[in-house]
Amino acid sequence: MMSSGEGTKTLIEQLRDPTQSHRAVLALAMKGPDAVPALAEFLRPSKPSSLSEPRLMAVECLSILKGPEALEALITVCKERLNEIADSIVRLAEEAVVSRAASALADYPGDCSARETLLELLKGRPVVGVAEPLKN
Repeated sequence: MMSSGEGTKTLIEQLRDPTQSHRAVLALAMKGPDAVPALAEFLRPSKPSSLSEPRLMAVECLSILKGPEALEALITVCKERLNEIADSIVRLAEEAVVSRAASALADYPGDCSARETLLELLKGRPVVGVAEPLKN
């Protein structure tokens, strides 16, 4: 039998497999806040890639789970330096990830750090999903 940590690790790896990623997101969401550190860790070392699906799935799961640790991980994703990515295809894929994370920050309307992060994103290259949460 797998321990909870091993089960989470397996689910995180399944985010990389398009045939299993949706099921993995649901299973990770069912784990609740216990899955947030593993998702944050998955997003942290991930190298930018033209295949954004695994990172999008991790961001989606964080947006479902919410909470202070999820917020911190979403902000970290939003602060990625897109302008430092030389490959335009990879940059476009990563913009999708940042856009989804920015949209998820709308779930934290009273949080100053979420708002500041969105305002910083607006100063740079416009990313879809950034202005919408700020309209309120």
